[in-house]
Amino acid sequence: MRVTQEQRPGSRIGLTIVVEADQVKKTYEKTLRDLTQQVQVQGFRKGKAPRNLVVRQVGKQRVMATAIDDLINGVLPKALEEIKTKPLTQFELDSQLEELFANFSTEQEFTFSGWVEVYPEVEVSEYQGLTVSPTRFFPDPEHVDNTINHWREQRATLLPVEDRPAALGDVAVINYEGFDTEGNPLEGTSGEAFQLELQEDQFLPGFVAGIVGLSLDETKEIESQFPDDYMQESLAGTTVTFQVTLIDLKTKELPELDDEFVQSISNNDFSSVEELKQHLQTRFEREPRSSLKPIWRKRFLMPWWRMSRLICQSL
Repeated sequence: MRVTQEQRPGSRIGLTIVVEADQVKKTYEKTLRDLTQQVQVQGFRKGKAPRNLVVRQVGKQRVMATAIDDLINGVLPKALEEIKTKPLTQFELDSQLEELFANFSTEQEFTFSGWVEVYPEVEVSEYQGLTVSPTRFFPDPEHVDNTINHWREQRATLLPVEDRPAALGDVAVINYEGFDTEGNPLEGTSGEAFQLELQEDQFLPGFVAGIVGLSLDETKEIESQFPDDYMQESLAGTTVTFQVTLIDLKTKELPELDDEFVQSISNNDFSSVEELKQHLQTRFEREPRSSLKPIWRKRFLMPWWRMSRLICQSL
């Protein structure tokens, strides 16, 4: 692994991380093994299905996304050790999901970049006598259920849909190509067998809404616009007409919320649904105090990074 640092505006440190092809391949293979153990393929016992059938059922995009997530989380701790000052924030990726997909291959190095906040060098002014008004925090009673449902979503099985048009919540597999206002193809706006979960906030504005209602093998023109701050400068702010063909459609089947599911996601740390819920409830009840600290810090008139230790000591 190679790590390059750069000083960014403010107190941010930029990191560009290059992971060797051998490690990329090992991570992908492990991800595929883990998914094989989790996914139930019809006609096979869990964990015994051929890998190509597992990939077909869960979707190539999901396998790749999971592998990328595992790879980044696996190398980040060591990469962050190279920063002399302890980071104040979580690592934030620069790259869009589409760019990570395009850059991912088990036969080559994988490169990604991002940034963290660090303590800036400042002169401390007078701070004695400052006060702050605390904010009360009330835990969301649905937090436990939402967290568990998120884990179920991550382990959903994709089932084919053939008897109805695409709807929100489905997973669409599409071919698409983008054209400018004069009908000329635009570089970087085409894809084949691209898997997209039909959620309103996914991809570009209006793109998902245009796919909803399409039937298999149907083609439609969808107009959308790239954001002004889009990372590919040639497309930033550009209005594009996409020709989109729906080539496959799948729906998510969530795993049953039972004791077996809880044991599988927790590596047997919890034996029952009730035990997991109780653990989450206890954890979420402890979080409000720590969650409020950043809010209180920001209310001080002086830089909070110098006051943080004093605040923590007084809580």
